[in-house]
Amino acid sequence: MVKNPRSIEEKNAKDMYIANFVPFKYAKSIIVPSEYETKSTFALRSLRSCQYLEETKRDTAIGDAEEGELLGNPVMVSCWTKIKNNDHVTEEDWMELHEKGGKDKFAQTDGIVIVSTVAKIRKFLSETFPIPSLEKIDEPVDYDKPIDEHKDDDYISRVVRATFAKRNRYSYQREYRFAFVLRVGCPLEKITYYVKPEDYIDKIQFGPKMIPQKREELLFCVYGVFRNMIYPSFEEKWQKIRNSGAC
Repeated sequence: MVKNPRSIEEKNAKDMYIANFVPFKYAKSIIVPSEYETKSTFALRSLRSCQYLEETKRDTAIGDAEEGELLGNPVMVSCWTKIKNNDHVTEEDWMELHEKGGKDKFAQTDGIVIVSTVAKIRKFLSETFPIPSLEKIDEPVDYDKPIDEHKDDDYISRVVRATFAKRNRYSYQREYRFAFVLRVGCPLEKITYYVKPEDYIDKIQFGPKMIPQKREELLFCVYGVFRNMIYPSFEEKWQKIRNSGAC
């Protein structure tokens, strides 16, 4: 078993709030029930697919063409952003993340954000993916230390270090990453599961620049447990839309 290199500070940060920014075009797959009733989608993505997304310029926010280059694609990840001293994403922080992202189009302001805690995601992944052949590790991404592939003789240790290393230009993302390190190579680029939203979501926020029509489109479809997760409250958001004359 790989020894988790998290610092003492991060070990004690199990209640740290974290955020996952979702573009509007994917929002319905997260918060709008369909044939899966009140299930939500949760995806794990391979680091190799993240590399590919940046290499092809399809998505320069999620991927780093140089991250995990030593791995040979044995890692599946879920990537989040550490929230600044709050249990929700403030408009100021959201706008700052988006502006620093620039051409990466990170933290799109007309999308949504899923808010949770490190402890909740850790528990969720442990119970949802109880696969003994994987190393489950979570910690902040390191933007400063270069990957020295010769420092450790143990391959898995090198994989772990490479999994949490990213170029400094991405440091604005304040990424906290959950990783499944496979002992053998994995041919899959993405795994999507349909799960109970309450198992991993604490709050759902709408972007500060989402137009009323888009808010109405989402709120009109949301029901059940999802309504209780909307922050500020579902009723408050719906009333704002009614007052704006969008309905």
